[in-house]
Parts: sequence; structure tokens; C-alpha cells
Amino acid sequence: MLFNKDLEGGNMFKRRKIILGSFILFILMASITYLMWEVADVTKDKKNYKGQSSKKTDEMKEGQESSLAELIKKKEEEFKKKLNRTEYQLKGNWELKPTLVLKTYYKKCGDIVIEKKDLDSKLAGLRSNNLINGDTGWKVVKRSARQVVLEKELNEACPEHKDEMYLGIKDGVVAIFYGNPQDEEKVLKRKTNISAEVLPDKEIQNLEVGIEVKSQRQLLILLEGLASIQDEKIE
Repeated sequence: MLFNKDLEGGNMFKRRKIILGSFILFILMASITYLMWEVADVTKDKKNYKGQSSKKTDEMKEGQESSLAELIKKKEEEFKKKLNRTEYQLKGNWELKPTLVLKTYYKKCGDIVIEKKDLDSKLAGLRSNNLINGDTGWKVVKRSARQVVLEKELNEACPEHKDEMYLGIKDGVVAIFYGNPQDEEKVLKRKTNISAEVLPDKEIQNLEVGIEVKSQRQLLILLEGLASIQDEKIE
């Protein structure tokens, strides 16, 4: 009888342990399930937040692009208006005139002198002689709406070299040269009838170096002096 009571007591204790363990397991499972639901809700909230944030960002980008497009369009319209005003001015009182370019090549000294003039647009299509009041010898080398280029060759020295002269020796006689004695290339103007052989050694040395001439009057005086020396030697 006592043995049966102990056995029943042991069974009751086991049942209580099973019930307690089941209850604890239920609590754990419920806690885990609750935590999983919380994590899922947080993830969902984050996704919703990101979606809303992305949507707002896209809306901001669209707004910025729209504003930029409107600004570009506005600037283009302003530029077109300014361009139209400029074209109107150019066609009106501020009409651009073509340029007439005259290139003269002087064979005696090898220089090229360039002269530029404003040309009436109505004259740009005329012949070269009509562009320069009938002056002949010009050739048209370029013609456009903005520029007309004419060239001409002259068998003489340029105006600058004509103003500069010096005396030297050429083919045994006194000669007149364009430019100055320091020029590498001697540009002959003309030879005289004065023989260098009859002149004193000092005069010959001066002529070999080159005697600069400042004016036509000085040139005549020098030539008369050298000619008189030659005449004295001959006599």
C-alpha cells in the first residue's frame, strides 16, 4: 500500500516536470515567434522607408532636371534674340566691309610691301583695275566676301630702300646702291662713269666699305668730287 503511494507520487512529479517543461518550451517558442515578427516588421518598415526615400529622390531629380531644362531653354531664347539683334545691326548701319589687300613685290630689293584698305561691298566683285582706279599690273589672287587680295611685281626698289643709298664699287666703277652698306645683299641702282682705279687709295677703301648718302644733294656733291679727281688724273 505504501509502495503504491510512492509510485503514484513519483508519477505526479514526472507529470509536473513534463508540464513545466512544456510550458517553458511554449514560452520560448512564443518569444522566438514574437521576435521573428518584430524583425519582419522592422525590415518591412525599412523597405517602405527606402521606397519612400527613393521616390522622393527621384522626384527631386526630376524637378532639378526640369528646372535645368527650363533654364537652358530660356538662355537659348535670350541668345537667339541677341544674335538676331546683332545680325540686324550688321545688315543695317554697322555693315561689315570687305578688306582690299595690296601686295607689291619689289624685285630690286626683294621686299614685299602690304597695304590694306576698306572696300565698299558693292565694289568687291569688280575687276582689279577698277578697284584701284585703273592702275595696271595687279592680279587677283584671292576673292571672298570678306577679303580681296591683289598682287603686283615692280622692277625697282621699295620706297624705304629708295630713301636709303650709298656709294660703292661695281665692275671697276663707282656705283650707287639702294639701302645701306650693312645690307647682306647689294641692290644696285645704277653705275657711273667714274673709274675706281684712278681714285686715291683712301677713297677706294671708303667705297669698298660703302659711303652712306643722306640726300640727293649730298649724292651730287660726292659724285662731282669723285669725277673731278678722275678728270685731274686723266689730264
